[in-house]
Amino acid sequence: MSFLNHFLKQSQKSQKTNYAYYVLGDININLLNATNDSRMQQYIDTLCSLGCYPIINKPTRVVNEAESCIVHIHTNNLSIEIKPYIMLHDISDHYPIYLTVSKARLKRDVKQRFFRDTSNVNIIAFDRDLHETLDSLPMQYSECDVNEKFDFIVRSMKSLADTHMPVRKYTREYKLTLKPWITQGIISSI
Repeated sequence: MSFLNHFLKQSQKSQKTNYAYYVLGDININLLNATNDSRMQQYIDTLCSLGCYPIINKPTRVVNEAESCIVHIHTNNLSIEIKPYIMLHDISDHYPIYLTVSKARLKRDVKQRFFRDTSNVNIIAFDRDLHETLDSLPMQYSECDVNEKFDFIVRSMKSLADTHMPVRKYTREYKLTLKPWITQGIISSI
């Protein structure tokens, strides 16, 4: 299967999900000279048929005054602000590129934060249980891979931590009596 057929097949799967997607990589097809080669034009036509348009359209590689744009970023998501950047630095034979997407900020949901409650931990009991667990390391681990031993220790430590220092859900409470200017609308938006 040729690259373009494989690429088209994978892209059509992504297109069916109705998600925004980005195609990026060191494709080694010069977008600045695409009309001179039928293979390059076929690549561009395939992207356009999927609703993907190039974000980078300036040279990403300059060698002996010959410019080419062979590092690509394409997307079907034109409804948000996307800012591409080409860093003019000779760290490799290509210029480093990156982009910022305006709506890509992660939203933290205060209601879904968790913490390990250490307020009532009995360190002596935890230490005792930890020693018992490590002393009773199963014999099958005595001659096995160091990674298996480490996994056993990590699982044991997590289990002990869950027993002695349980994970609790953090919720923020607001006292409206102390701050009467905070309305229910403001609380909902926080």
